[in-house]
Amino acid sequence: MSGALITGLNPTPLSSYLSALGLHRVVAEQLDPEVTGAWQRDQFTIQGSDADLIVEFLTGRWAPSPVFSPWNKEGDPDQNDTTASQLDQIISSTHPRFDQYRATLEAWRVARLDPQWISGEKTARLALWRSAAPDEALGWMDAAVALATDKAEFPPLLGSGGNDGRFEFSRLLHGELVRLFIDPKQSPRSEAWLRSLLFREPAPALIDSTSGMYDSDAAGAPNSSPQGSAKSASNPWAIVLTFEGLIALGSSVVSRLGSGRRQLVGAPFMVRASRLGGESSPNEDVRGELWAPLWDAPATWPEVRRVISEGRLAWQGKQAASSIDAARAVACLGVDRGIHTFVRHQIAQRNGKSYLAGPVGRVQVRRVPGAADLGAVDAWVRHARSVGGESVAAAARYLDRAQTAVVDAGGTATSFTEVLVALADLERAVGRSLSGRERCQPLPAWRGGKPLLDAATWVGLVYDGTAEVRLATALASLSGADGPLPSMAAALRGLAGNTSRLSWPEDANGRAPDAIGAARSSSPPSEVLLRRLFAADQVHPGEARQLRLAAYRSGLWASLEDIVALTSGRVDFARMMRLARGMAILAGWDAPKVSTILRKDPDPNHSPSVVDPWFAAVRLCLLDSPFQPSRVVSDTKAAVHPLPRRSWGRLLAAGRLEEVGSEALAILARLSITSLRRASPASSLEPPVAAVALLIRLSPHDVERLSTSISDPTPQGQ
Repeated sequence: MSGALITGLNPTPLSSYLSALGLHRVVAEQLDPEVTGAWQRDQFTIQGSDADLIVEFLTGRWAPSPVFSPWNKEGDPDQNDTTASQLDQIISSTHPRFDQYRATLEAWRVARLDPQWISGEKTARLALWRSAAPDEALGWMDAAVALATDKAEFPPLLGSGGNDGRFEFSRLLHGELVRLFIDPKQSPRSEAWLRSLLFREPAPALIDSTSGMYDSDAAGAPNSSPQGSAKSASNPWAIVLTFEGLIALGSSVVSRLGSGRRQLVGAPFMVRASRLGGESSPNEDVRGELWAPLWDAPATWPEVRRVISEGRLAWQGKQAASSIDAARAVACLGVDRGIHTFVRHQIAQRNGKSYLAGPVGRVQVRRVPGAADLGAVDAWVRHARSVGGESVAAAARYLDRAQTAVVDAGGTATSFTEVLVALADLERAVGRSLSGRERCQPLPAWRGGKPLLDAATWVGLVYDGTAEVRLATALASLSGADGPLPSMAAALRGLAGNTSRLSWPEDANGRAPDAIGAARSSSPPSEVLLRRLFAADQVHPGEARQLRLAAYRSGLWASLEDIVALTSGRVDFARMMRLARGMAILAGWDAPKVSTILRKDPDPNHSPSVVDPWFAAVRLCLLDSPFQPSRVVSDTKAAVHPLPRRSWGRLLAAGRLEEVGSEALAILARLSITSLRRASPASSLEPPVAAVALLIRLSPHDVERLSTSISDPTPQGQ
């Protein structure tokens, strides 16, 4: 099968993409229905017809689709002299290529005499023209207008019914048809212009015209030259084929959103812009985004038309409404087979009052494991957005970009982590405003008896093998019914209660001082440790009551090696805390799968970490259960449970670590656990780091190692 490589038509700018669609459409409908088109290495190809035949057809026989907008003032020949003059030249031509234009104008001359038309009401004129226009003229009308029973809606891709302000699209096209086929001075250059567009051959000078919003490169925008605004420079064939492509896209104008939400009417693959990459400012007027599909396997025009008419971007069983939904739909393969990439074109008001469609990125079609889980929080995020305010809007935009980055990166651990952090930031932004606390509840941990964001799933998505992630998960999972701040996750999020019942620390129901303190603290774990130490028992009660402990009784264990790495400065503490704040929105930490994901395979050549005596002594006083001390010092067989002093919280927060260590050693010495009398902490140990290390739970095996590390009756340096 012969083929033509259309080297001049690429996915960007939008006019070039539309020209490729328009070319495929007119060649298949008027020359050879068996031809196929495809995008190969960002160049459009047609197979089934060679280059010379395509050129001969377009210049000699092609019949352009009638583009006529009499419902617009500038497109009505009775109201605009330029439009009238152009159409007179077109229908006065004897060439059969304009037969459809002649039939369209004849139908309009009859319709304009109807009282419904004479009334001048736009919706009435549209309804009349739909019933009076020939079928060939309805393609353009379907692209420009979505006519409902009570009103007309205008797809963003064609402005407000085929015009952008006073810039009438149909009048633009008519002028280029006159230039290419009727004007005796310019029409002889028609073939050269066409070969230049399709095959990048040398051509006559470009014309001072533009396809408007569809070609931002040729629009002559402000500051496009050293003298200010440069003249527009376009190939007239690019303009006329762009309109054929617009008709192809507009053949199935549909509502993109469900009932009860703001309706956005647009061409297939048109979605509401989510400002994913910061390509538009928050105050910029953005009409929407066209996600232009690319396919690399040769397809006939009926096959392409089916894909276009369906416009399938399915997310959670519904058509994607926004660019973030579209990105997630792509990652879940909610698109037609054969599409390998979408090119995003955002329609925004960037040039005075004019709109331009500029490329703002690409999204590769591929399945991204975990992408489907991104939708679990959609309902809450929509509620959070309704709060309003710039801080909430900025946090919501950051979340959109984070979710899209998951798709762009193919689902890396870093990208999923950013989603959790962005969710935590959005929740915090909502909670910082009075209206936010009144109108929106915190992100729930559970829904229908199941975790909203399941820890077993998300830990698998975010785990990158680093100590920072292991420590962050261990910290975020801490919980216990006794004592203040029973949930470390709630404290990290600045909330009151526990994962089964979360609330803002200050709301209409009152204030939670402990939660307020943690929310306002620069180091929530330090605040948690201080308050839980102050409320903890100092002596063992009778058998009738369980001990009130500073330590948490539930949560994942961290390895002693990771704790030692933390206290010795070999862990990025800021990153670890950022990760912990994001992971605090997860629930279901008790699932066995979570520990399995984080478990490290033992290295046979690895030497156990040397435990700092100060940390060992203090940590043994902050356990959630009794332990069996080493036999080196103590011959007792009974398990012991040393208890900390209430004052340790303030001493630790003040950096008076050595005092805490001395008291801990004295407690352990009285229990015959150690003979040490002094143990200085590492000089680099900061109080927030110490608080985290003292709160995270350790396995019984690591507790035994702590006991052994300080049980030598004659330790070095003593």
